[in-house]
Amino acid sequence: MQKKILIVDDDHGILLVLSELMKSPHLVVVQCDTAAKAKKALSESAFDLVITDVRLTGKNCLAGLDLLDHVRLESPLTEVIIMTGDGTDEIKERVQRQKAYFFEKSSELSHLLCIVQILGIMDPGPCCEDA
Repeated sequence: MQKKILIVDDDHGILLVLSELMKSPHLVVVQCDTAAKAKKALSESAFDLVITDVRLTGKNCLAGLDLLDHVRLESPLTEVIIMTGDGTDEIKERVQRQKAYFFEKSSELSHLLCIVQILGIMDPGPCCEDA
């Protein structure tokens, strides 16, 4: 059975890179560049994982955290990974309280891939053999 991942980021380059990273015959990847489009996608289909940036429409906008709240209300079993390039302790604490995962964009992409594998969305690969 195919798993579904929703990737949400206002940077189209990041959407492309993450979609390529997640490419697998066992995965369906859907891309959205706004929280509104992501909410529409979530209302139309079930997803196993949502990967979203914190800041979707500007430096002071935390639309990704609002999307996390939406996912927790509408689809509590969906796993969520929150990404950011400038995460504060407050953002990290909010993500942890919501039982989501935090990924710092400055980290290696292999770490993100490992989280996805540990969650059981992708088959484990070399990065997770010792995890």
